[in-house]
Amino acid sequence: MQSEVARTQVLSYAHPSAQYNTNPFFDMPNKRDLKRTIQTICDDVFAECIAISLYEGGVQEENVESLLTSIIVTRNDFVSRISHPEPGMSQKKYYDKLAHDFAESISEIIDQMGYLTKPKQ
Repeated sequence: MQSEVARTQVLSYAHPSAQYNTNPFFDMPNKRDLKRTIQTICDDVFAECIAISLYEGGVQEENVESLLTSIIVTRNDFVSRISHPEPGMSQKKYYDKLAHDFAESISEIIDQMGYLTKPKQ
């Protein structure tokens, strides 16, 4: 359930009409805008992770650091994938796959952030 909410937030942040579209980069005119969208989403997730680490009690520092590292690695990976598309694949297919992979990756990170605050049993 939480990953579906995260996916919806990522999609709606990327484009106002994205609630009706599965591609968060719908109608993006150029690569620069795609990069900015990825950067902005990753910045927001990064800031949220920092806020959780500062304001929630009992959060292990190494878990937060690994999440922050994974956000940075994800951002760098997807920005570089925009600049270097796979040969032999149509651009539409490639960028649709890129958008889907990015949404999945961010949803996974947001799910992990949710586990930071849950008490261990």
